[in-house]
Amino acid sequence: MSAVLPLPARMDSAVAAGLADILRAHLGQAVILDGREVVHLGGLYLQVLLSFARSCRDTGTRVQVRAPSPALTAALADYGLPDSGLDVTPEGTP
Repeated sequence: MSAVLPLPARMDSAVAAGLADILRAHLGQAVILDGREVVHLGGLYLQVLLSFARSCRDTGTRVQVRAPSPALTAALADYGLPDSGLDVTPEGTP
């Protein structure tokens, strides 16, 4: 069973350390990150997400971003991350 973790609206340096702690606690299990509320994605927060995605890939664990907001989708595209290790699934897709 996957752990579902909602992402905050503002994904910036003020909350990146807290996310890192939460994600570390879920290493080794499948994780679904709910991205529907995201309005801003900062670089430090992105580094935390990518580090977690890499750790999951290395251990064979799946990490998925479900229902990414338009802002999250645009930020990932702006950073050029098609092979980030994050499985981005639009809302309404199983």
